[in-house]
Amino acid sequence: MNKDYKIQIRGISGWRKPPVEEIQAEREAATETDLSTPEARLAALRTAARNGKILMANDERGGFRVQWTADEVGFGELAFIMNEDGSIEIDDEAMSREFCQAVLLAVLQQGMTMSERADAHGQEKN
Repeated sequence: MNKDYKIQIRGISGWRKPPVEEIQAEREAATETDLSTPEARLAALRTAARNGKILMANDERGGFRVQWTADEVGFGELAFIMNEDGSIEIDDEAMSREFCQAVLLAVLQQGMTMSERADAHGQEKN
């Protein structure tokens, strides 16, 4: 990575693969004809996505997203999805691998590891 992109991490979010019981409950709720509640509408949307009628990113797979901004580049999101076969899918929004690496490096540089945090708290007590 030769270029300094001046990346700022704006957010990190994760999602989990929902349990089978939760998926089944959503499917049952979506069969209701009355979609007057937000819960019923959301369940119907999720069911439609699972049935291939709507592409809803990462609905039944686990993963995490990193939201970023960068000077002279703009803003975006990098998503990592763990597939059931153990493979990792990366939604890179057409960014280069070099830029994706720079985003991950920015996460590490702007974050504090748990051991660094423990060391900092240990020093404050003295």
